[in-house]
Amino acid sequence: MGSDVARALFYGPGHRLYVSWLSLTEVPSALYRKSGIPRSQTDVLLIRFMTDYEQRCDEIRLSDHHALLALDLIKQHALTSADALILAQTLRLAQRIRRLILVASDEKMLAAARRENLPTTDPTQLKYLP
Repeated sequence: MGSDVARALFYGPGHRLYVSWLSLTEVPSALYRKSGIPRSQTDVLLIRFMTDYEQRCDEIRLSDHHALLALDLIKQHALTSADALILAQTLRLAQRIRRLILVASDEKMLAAARRENLPTTDPTQLKYLP
């Protein structure tokens, strides 16, 4: 069921994936630290992520504008630097992209995004798509 939801969320018709350049290290870090699955399975997940990243994702590179906004977000929400940079990138992108949703599983980052009026979803909590 969960993989069906993820497939619909990430691969649905007309869906585009925008991914922060920071995700190249953030996702593997989370997988190896928090997944609780055997390393061999984590290695497979990492390969799948890297394949999707290269083939399906529009990468968002960091800029000075992102860094300056991230400083403000750190002050306002006490985020980690990586979370603040990713949120800054998402907020800037939301100015250009309609119907943008931040997909993350970090509750502190999601709460900060909601306080910034950004739509969010946590894929680990989805059981079905509305």
